[in-house]
This record gives sequence, C-alpha cells and structure tokens, in this order.
Amino acid sequence: DRPVLQAPPSAPSAETAPEAPSVDTTSPDFAGLAPKESLRPTDRPANTTTKEQAPSAAAAPSAPRAAQRATGAGNSGGTARMQAPAKPRPGPSAAQIRSAQAQWGGAIRQSVARAQRYPRGTTARGIVTLRISVSPSGNLAGASVTGSSGTAALDRAALQAARSARLPRAPEALTDASYSFNLPLQFARR
Repeated sequence: DRPVLQAPPSAPSAETAPEAPSVDTTSPDFAGLAPKESLRPTDRPANTTTKEQAPSAAAAPSAPRAAQRATGAGNSGGTARMQAPAKPRPGPSAAQIRSAQAQWGGAIRQSVARAQRYPRGTTARGIVTLRISVSPSGNLAGASVTGSSGTAALDRAALQAARSARLPRAPEALTDASYSFNLPLQFARR
C-alpha cells in the first residue's frame, strides 16, 4: 500500500554517453559557408611600445610639466605654457553679498546710535527714519530724512548723528560705489 520511492536516473557515464557529432570541414558543402577573408579589421594599430621601451611615470615628467619648469612662472623663456588658462575666480554669491550688506548695515546703525544725542530745548519724543548712503571706505555719501518725527529738532539731531558717526568700512564682498541704508532712530527724554 505504501508508494515506493525510486532514485532519479543518474547522468550517463562517460562510457555510455553518446558521442558528440563531428563536422567534416573538408567536404564541398562546408567550403561555401566559411568566410573568404578574415573578419578582423585590417587597420589595427600596431602596439610598438613594450615594457622595456615605455618610460616610467616617475622617471620622465610629462610634457606640460616639463614646459612649465622650463618657462618658469613668468614665462620669460619664450616658450608657450602648456596648461589651460586660469579660470577667473567666481565672486561672492548674491546671498553672500546680502549677508555682508546686512552685517555692515547693523554695524553702521550701531555707530550712528552711539553718535545720537538728544537735542536741548525740547521734550519731544519720536522716531526719525534716515536714508543714508555710505561708500565702501566708510565715508558718508549722503543723508536725508525719509520719515519725520514731527519735530524739527529731532530730525536735525538724527541728521547730525549720521554726519558725526564714525562709520565702519565695508566687507570685501561689497564693491559697489555706495550702499544705501534706512535707519530708524528713536528719541526719548531719559
């Protein structure tokens, strides 16, 4: 009643394996199938260098390096340099310029605030907004009141603070002729 398991048939041994078919290449039928010429390209480059002929990388410098050594840094030897022209260094990005301008504006605001004095003869309070233009060397190029406090004495005191402040130099990233800033100055009697 139980099924009987049989072993799978084994691979034929070398003694019982069928012989591989043979092809008679000398027959007239086969001669028409063979190519008349070699399929290899005829314009193959000849490999003329051998290990004995090839210079080692450490023994002989490359031609561009040899030309650089021969001409020196100033190219006074009269031979042309064999390297690519130097790429111009990219300037600061727009984000770097904005950041430098913001930092410089903060330093300018602090300088003007240190020079700020409350005017005599008034008890008025208010905020004066100035528009100032500053050169990269830190010189005041112009100042005007863009938001008046409503009191002429406070407006004059704000302009005087901008004119008498010792303004810092611009960071190297800022190269325009001048930069403008809006500065709110608050006046209150202490």
